[in-house]
Amino acid sequence: MNSEFNETVLRRERLHSGIFALPALIMALGLVPVSFLYFTLTQFGRATGYMPLSTAAFGLTLILCLSPGLIVLGSVWLSYLKSEITLTTRRLAYQTGCLNRVIGELPLENVESIFVIEPFLGRLFGYGTIVVVGLGGTQYPLRFIGSPREFHVALQQAMQAAKAPPRPTASQPLANDDSRYMPKR
Repeated sequence: MNSEFNETVLRRERLHSGIFALPALIMALGLVPVSFLYFTLTQFGRATGYMPLSTAAFGLTLILCLSPGLIVLGSVWLSYLKSEITLTTRRLAYQTGCLNRVIGELPLENVESIFVIEPFLGRLFGYGTIVVVGLGGTQYPLRFIGSPREFHVALQQAMQAAKAPPRPTASQPLANDDSRYMPKR
């Protein structure tokens, strides 16, 4: 079997769970008007003895205020389930997103440089963006990767191994080995 076609998976990454922060924030902001409405109507009901809003109407209001967050949460959840980044001994393959799907493959021999971008919250919670620059300056940003420094080190090692010249096997003589022409003493 030719070693040129051997390919082993070095690392698989999923998106960091920090991508759920935005839907959580949207849902929390949706709860603010609902909480204010509930507090105001409860106080009004205690003062007058009459509750102007039924439980069903309040439930409908709650659903309407939370629906944007639920829609975003569903979209992010699908993106989380469908996203994967795979580093092998020969290439970097990635597929991210659900509605906006990005699928790509980059041979490690074509990688020029790698950058790690860790925002403040990313350093606190352990996620970041790795920007892989291919030949010609094409950039491939891999966003929301958990443990980006570890992935960066693994990618650098795989890239160096892929760019290294192949080692000769025991049956092949070295290119500058002249021992076959020299008499043995």
